[in-house]
Amino acid sequence: MSYDAFNEWERQSWEKLADAYSRSLQRLTSGSVNDLLDAVQAHSGTRLLDVGSGPGPLSAAAVDRGCVVTGVDISEAMVSIARAAVPGAEFRVGSAEELPFAAGEFDAVCGNFVIPHVGHPDRALAEALRVVRPGGRIAFTEWDPAAAMPLAVCWQITRSAGMPMPAGAPQGPDHALADRALMLEAITTAGAVDAAVHDSVWTFTVDPDEWWDAILASTPRTGAVIAAAAPAEQHALRARYDELVAQFPTDGATVAFPVTAIIGSGRRP
Repeated sequence: MSYDAFNEWERQSWEKLADAYSRSLQRLTSGSVNDLLDAVQAHSGTRLLDVGSGPGPLSAAAVDRGCVVTGVDISEAMVSIARAAVPGAEFRVGSAEELPFAAGEFDAVCGNFVIPHVGHPDRALAEALRVVRPGGRIAFTEWDPAAAMPLAVCWQITRSAGMPMPAGAPQGPDHALADRALMLEAITTAGAVDAAVHDSVWTFTVDPDEWWDAILASTPRTGAVIAAAAPAEQHALRARYDELVAQFPTDGATVAFPVTAIIGSGRRP
């Protein structure tokens, strides 16, 4: 099956959602950046490629470590935001599945939650290994579907309601590596040695009303599904969301969600 249509749909989605994402979901996805950089042993002088760089939070953290950073993203809108936010890094438009770089150009390659948004995760991993030098390391994150609670509560309400994908959205791999054994297998199959998988765990504190609005405004699938529902159905989904959110610690204004992501890493022989 070809997922080329999925990749183009993702690109078009992020062109529209980049600004909203940078003001909302970026704060959630930033929680794993330091663990991801640790997985590739990023330090001062490391030539690091940030694949699917988005608004640039991982690139910013890498610059803070003294790395020489290049970011690449399929969305021109994301690249524009990242260039403004992280002047210490270089950003360019390109696909994770066909990186616009020479073989062995980097010491380390990271991808923070880009894997759920590419049609062919195997190609993205192979490309990361191609552009890293021999002995260099790669590392990618994926969500733990059962433990990334700020997202899991929203996935649960759409699944339980039997909601369809957004109109016109092509079928994709659907978090194909959101499993520790599958992530390890994929890293190894791509050609890495010393492959490993471990968890990144943090707490995400947010106003639940703001989080609901953020999901609707800045996610290409979950939010689009909810936003396309009839008003009565949206009301029922929101009521179920409030029920699920009530199980988490709160100070009355914000809720503390536990978050777990999967990090898969390996080294080019």
